[in-house]
Amino acid sequence: MQGKSLKKLIDDLFDVDPRIRFIAVYHGRHIIAGGMKSNLDSYDPDDEARDIDLQLEKIGETVRGWQRWFGRLSNLTLRYEKINLVFHPLQQGLFLVLSSEADFDPESVLAKLRAHPSYSTLIEGTRESNQG
Repeated sequence: MQGKSLKKLIDDLFDVDPRIRFIAVYHGRHIIAGGMKSNLDSYDPDDEARDIDLQLEKIGETVRGWQRWFGRLSNLTLRYEKINLVFHPLQQGLFLVLSSEADFDPESVLAKLRAHPSYSTLIEGTRESNQG
């Protein structure tokens, strides 16, 4: 999947609900597309953003590793006072991370994302990228 088309899909997913703050697709420690919604400020300081990306990758790696015992991971949700943080595995080491406002139920945001046509395109595109 090309970077521009992946960016377009993520931009489309931001339109699912105004309470979504951040959407990114990670491969290992790197964001391959996405980021913070353009009109919002992040709660984490700019000088710590890279450390947070590394921590997100470690969390993703850990929960993916547990799949060998517990079965396929649907998602991992962390609920904080200010935000919800959702990890959702895609294909072959890729995972989607999103944050939403704390008053937005994480299961509701996932249901809305899964129902959006761009989500299906994103899933198929990451599957094809990892097979090719």
